[in-house]
Amino acid sequence: MFSGLCELVETSPCRKAYDNMLSALNPDAAFPSHVFLGEWNEYLFLESDRLFDGDFAEALARLLKAEGASAACLAKLSGGVAFSKSGVICFNLTTKGSDYEDRLTAGSPGKAWLYSMGRYAGASDVGNWCIYCERNNEIAVVGVRDADILTKLRPALSLLKAEPFSVQSGRDDWIERYPFHCLPVTWRDQLVESYGRPV
Repeated sequence: MFSGLCELVETSPCRKAYDNMLSALNPDAAFPSHVFLGEWNEYLFLESDRLFDGDFAEALARLLKAEGASAACLAKLSGGVAFSKSGVICFNLTTKGSDYEDRLTAGSPGKAWLYSMGRYAGASDVGNWCIYCERNNEIAVVGVRDADILTKLRPALSLLKAEPFSVQSGRDDWIERYPFHCLPVTWRDQLVESYGRPV
């Protein structure tokens, strides 16, 4: 059952997911800087709009199943750099894409998430991954804690078209993919410095 938008995260698995998200992110960081705290093995990037479609609920359900988790949250980060408990959507294994889309469009265009160009983040109650999104920059990143879990999560992440960018000499085809080719070069270079892993 979809637990929807909540002022306070009420269910314990969703509360755990929310707490995992808070502990995974630096509240003072934003792209192109590194936004994650602690140890992360891999970073996969995707278009931010993929988080705001009914298919995101299906991808989350698959992530939860692969990870052995029972809940995830997606939170709207408010006030530029401060986190707020308001504006949290809770997901579980049975959350339907249509329910999620209804929540995205709830309220006036000025208040509905679908139209908000803010920052968003989410995690599961197990905490092996965390997602951070800046809609105004049209980019999101999924941090994954270790290589073993990445293998299990990869099929679900492929639904979101989340991919690492590789920094290999002579191979920069990822730059041509949207949204990377739209980013200012200096900003993109800083993103590579923050998240790239030379091979």
